[in-house]
Amino acid sequence: MNKKEFYRLLTNFPVTGVCRGDLQNIGYDITNVADKTMKSIAEAMEAAFCDGLFWDSLEEWADYHKIPVALRFGEPNPKKGDLINPKNV
Repeated sequence: MNKKEFYRLLTNFPVTGVCRGDLQNIGYDITNVADKTMKSIAEAMEAAFCDGLFWDSLEEWADYHKIPVALRFGEPNPKKGDLINPKNV
């Protein structure tokens, strides 16, 4: 793998964010919500998302976009369940 391919592999794309308006939209009074509080909420939501929903959602969207499953260990037709899922490591 060359340097360009390596950096392409590691390029992140934003998934989501949270703002005071989101809290307001679900009925909370945001008048005195500090940046520190928002950061804490964002970190907790990120952890919860990555621990559960992220990997399942990623697989669903990859399937929706018809991204093929990569060959692994020389197997001709790997099953999705046979591949390493980072949430199970």
